[in-house]
Amino acid sequence: MSLEFKPVVAEDIDKLRPFYGLRPNKACDSVFLDCFLWKDYYRIQCAVSENRAAMWLMEREGQVSTAMPMCREEDLPYFFNQLVEYFAEVLHKPFYISLADEEAVEYLNLDPNEFEVEEQTDLKDYLYDGEAMRTLSGKKLHKKKNHLNGFLREYEGRYEYRRLCCSDRHEVWRFMEEWRQNKVDADAWTIPWIMRWRESTIF
Repeated sequence: MSLEFKPVVAEDIDKLRPFYGLRPNKACDSVFLDCFLWKDYYRIQCAVSENRAAMWLMEREGQVSTAMPMCREEDLPYFFNQLVEYFAEVLHKPFYISLADEEAVEYLNLDPNEFEVEEQTDLKDYLYDGEAMRTLSGKKLHKKKNHLNGFLREYEGRYEYRRLCCSDRHEVWRFMEEWRQNKVDADAWTIPWIMRWRESTIF
C-alpha cells in the first residue's frame, strides 16, 4: 500500500486545488480552508494517490476516520477500495468514514451487508445562493436582513468588515473553539453521512 499520509500545511493548497470540484459534492466541509482550520483538532493528514485522488485521515478521541476520496466520479470506487484496504492492511483498524457526501454514497451503491451507512439528519447544513446572501433582497430573506440591520445599529462604529488573511488564523481558531464548546452535542466534522465497514475482523 503506497499511500503516504502527511499532516496538512498551508502550502498544500496548491497541491490539492486540482482535486476539488472533480465530482459533484455539496458537502460544506469540502473546501481546503475547512481542512486547514481543523487540522490540529482532528489531526488531519492527506495523501495524493496516483496523481488522481486526494485522501484524508482524521483522528478524534481515538477514533480514526477518513472522508470520501476527492477524485473524478468514475474513479470513486477504485479509490474508495484503496482506503478500505489501507485501513485493513496498514492501520489494522475498522474502516470508518465520518465525512461522506450524499452524491458519493448514491454513486457507490454499496452492499448493505458489507457497509453500514447512516444519514446524520441533525447535522445537515444549508446551501444558500451567493448573490441572494450578498443582497438579502426579497421576502424570503427579510428576517436575515432584519438581523443584519439590527447588528449594524447595535455595533455602529464598533465593527470592522475586511478580508481574512493568514495572520487572523489564531483569532478564527479561538472563535471556532468557542462556538464548538457552546454547541450542544457538537461534532463539527461529521456531516450528513457516516459509514462503517460491517466486517468485525480486521486483517
